[in-house]
Amino acid sequence: MGHVEKPTLLRVLDCLGALAALVLPLFLVHWRGIAEGCLDGLAVGFLFRSTLTREWSWCRQGFVWPALVWWAWLVLCSLPRQAPVPADATASLTQALLAISFPVAAFALAFWTLQDLRTRTWCRRLVLACVLYLGGQMLLQAVTGHNLEGSKNRLLMCLADNFRLLSI
Repeated sequence: MGHVEKPTLLRVLDCLGALAALVLPLFLVHWRGIAEGCLDGLAVGFLFRSTLTREWSWCRQGFVWPALVWWAWLVLCSLPRQAPVPADATASLTQALLAISFPVAAFALAFWTLQDLRTRTWCRRLVLACVLYLGGQMLLQAVTGHNLEGSKNRLLMCLADNFRLLSI
C-alpha cells in the first residue's frame, strides 16, 4: 500500500492549526487578545476539520462531556431572569454562549494539533521558554522592582503590566 496524501485543504488546515498551537503560549504571556483569537481559530478549525473528515470520535472521550456540561451550566446560569432584559444580562449570556470556544480549543489541542510529535515537541519547548521568561521576570522584579521593559511596578511584589494581580 502506498502513502495516501491528504487533500490540500486538510494540509493547510493542519498547518494553520499547528501554527496557532505553537504561538498560543507566546501570546498568552503578553498579547492575550491575540491568544484568544488563536483559541477561537483552533476551535473553529477543529470543528471544520472534524466536519470535513467526519471524524467525531473525540466526542466519546472522557473529559469532553463534563466540559460540555460545564458550558451548559454556564449558559443556564447566564439566562436573563427579568423582563425587559437589561443590556448587561444580554452581554452575560453572549459571553457564556461564546465560552464554548475554550473547551473546544482544548479538544483541538488534545485531539488534533498536539497529536503530531513535532508540534508537541516544539510546543513543549515554547511553554518551557515562557515559564523561564516569566520566572526571570518575577525574579528581576523581586530584586529590582522593575520588569525587563523597565516599567516600575506600582503594586509591590506583583508582576507589572499583564500580570498586575499575580503575587510572587
